[in-house]
Formats: sequence, structure tokens, C-alpha cells
Amino acid sequence: MSVANAAAAQGILARLGRNRRPSPAYRDLMLPGWSGVALLVAVAAAWLGGDLGYIARSLAALALVPFALLGMATVHRRVVGRPHAGLLLAVFYGVLFVASGWAVIAVAGLGLVRFLTMFRRPAMPGGGKEE
Repeated sequence: MSVANAAAAQGILARLGRNRRPSPAYRDLMLPGWSGVALLVAVAAAWLGGDLGYIARSLAALALVPFALLGMATVHRRVVGRPHAGLLLAVFYGVLFVASGWAVIAVAGLGLVRFLTMFRRPAMPGGGKEE
């Protein structure tokens, strides 16, 4: 909810011309490599029992938030330029709101897939064709 409120506030301030910082390009969101390590450590520690396992499960849920945002950025990236993009995003966020936790886990999974595939060699400019 905090992330949604911050994004909404930035959007409102940008439209009013009162923003102090430029709005980020959310579609181009990238996560640092250590965020994957943090998630992996938290998930591994979650298997421990007792209080440490409980704390690790909470940290794992917290570490999934950036991956959920990356999943949402992936959806935005795929939808941009398509006909009825606004409608597609409205349906996506409607399902995300109605299905709540389960849908966020799926979106975080999408973000995790994008995070893992981000380490492939980037495409060469010009489609990789020699001149």
C-alpha cells in the first residue's frame, strides 16, 4: 500500500508541476544482484524452526516486494503500444486487487523470472546484424 500511495502521490505532483524529482520510468525497473541473494538467504533460513524461521519467513515476504514490482513493470512493458493498453492494465490491476495475495505471488514469480533472465547477454544494437 505504501508503494501504491507513493506512486500515486508522485503522479499527482508531477501533473501539478510540484514534484521535486523526475518520475521514474517504472517499465525500465531493474533490481541489483544482491536482491536475489537476499531472497535466497531469507527463503533458506525460513526452513529453520522457531523464532529464527519465523523472522526469516517475514523477511522472505518482504524481499518478494521488489520482485512483485519488477513483475508489474514486466506487465507494463508488454502492454505498452498495444491497442487498449489502458483497458488491459485496468483488468490486470482489477484481478490483482480481487485475487490479492495469490495474484501478487504470481506477479512476484514473473518478476523473479525476469530477474533471472536479465543476466543473459543483452541484444546487440541493430538486431545483432553486421553492417
